[in-house]
Amino acid sequence: MSEDDEPVEDVDKWLVAMKRNQVELDQLASPLALANKFAESLSHAKNADLNVVVPQIAEDWATEVIQEFAFLVGEIARVAGMSSKIIDRTMFDPEQLGSIEWNEGIMLQQVLPYENAHLDPEFYDENDHYHDFGNEPCLLGRFRPQLLENKFLSGQYNRLFPLKIVMRVAANLLLNSEGYKLVNEEEGYNHTPLFLEDLRMEAAKVATYAKKRMEWLDSSNGTEYGSWFSVALTDGSKKQDERFVSQFVGSVRTPGQGLPFELGFLDYDEDEVKITELGLQFTLAENQIIDNTDDWKGSSTLSSLERKILLQAIQRNVPSEYEMMKELITMVKNGVNTPKAIEEFLGENYGRSDTEASLQRTGIFARMQEMGMVQRVKKGRTVHYEITGNVSTE
Repeated sequence: MSEDDEPVEDVDKWLVAMKRNQVELDQLASPLALANKFAESLSHAKNADLNVVVPQIAEDWATEVIQEFAFLVGEIARVAGMSSKIIDRTMFDPEQLGSIEWNEGIMLQQVLPYENAHLDPEFYDENDHYHDFGNEPCLLGRFRPQLLENKFLSGQYNRLFPLKIVMRVAANLLLNSEGYKLVNEEEGYNHTPLFLEDLRMEAAKVATYAKKRMEWLDSSNGTEYGSWFSVALTDGSKKQDERFVSQFVGSVRTPGQGLPFELGFLDYDEDEVKITELGLQFTLAENQIIDNTDDWKGSSTLSSLERKILLQAIQRNVPSEYEMMKELITMVKNGVNTPKAIEEFLGENYGRSDTEASLQRTGIFARMQEMGMVQRVKKGRTVHYEITGNVSTE
């Protein structure tokens, strides 16, 4: 076999894909032969300058048949592995040994256009694999500073790891979006936009499957491997799904609201979801849980690079939150480090009610803890925070 020959395993995939669509291929065989003959005859007539009257209905029929065949070939290509698009989780039981793994389709190499693309210095400058880049809130803030003033992240955003899953799902959907072109057009393909509802639906499926798969693995192996970092994911119920997608994807009622949009990782532009350059950098940073499942033994959900990008995103797109973080870290360093003292500070200096102060304190310290900036220490019945020194806000 020469170097140009197709590997046997690839041929097998094509044969399996064609067999799976054999009924459709057989049904199209005769109509396609006639449509091809019709198209061939028109081409010959045109080349020979023949004035042939062509019924529009005949041209429409032939176009429809060839069009259907083109989409069928596209489906065969997907089944044969030409696309790494996320597999529909509803087809698998997360509690079965032979089912797909929870991170299938969102691992780093599955959201890259080619191997180690993210390590190419020119990759982000010449990116055209994930559609056009969107804009971060800080860009509009340059012209309308009031848009960023007194903006804070919701206390309900008390986990950051789910954001990583959502961003990997978004990158997969963008990378594998269908490309279309007309036969007679010389320009490149147009791609199907990514819509918010599609991202919400797919992210909820992945998060649900991940949570259930992790719980089953823990139960089967007698471990606590995924129980703690999957706590913010969804169990698949309607209420849990809506909470998850509203917080960690985006709100359909208030476009632009949701953690990835507020951090500037995603942009909502004329009903289309776009990834920003900063968002892509965060997405393509290696994650020890998603990308190195077998080797993961620690308690951290995010790498140092992911934490750095998150902190940069907060500083750029939620500057009031960033300043509050600096104030709180200074307080903790000075020994004012109990939940009660911090909530009193938020009430006195930011006008928060007792309930609002409690929610905001819980959320911001949970995020800082996941970014490795603070740790929560419990001694008996008392709780206080300590600085870890892993990340600086200076």
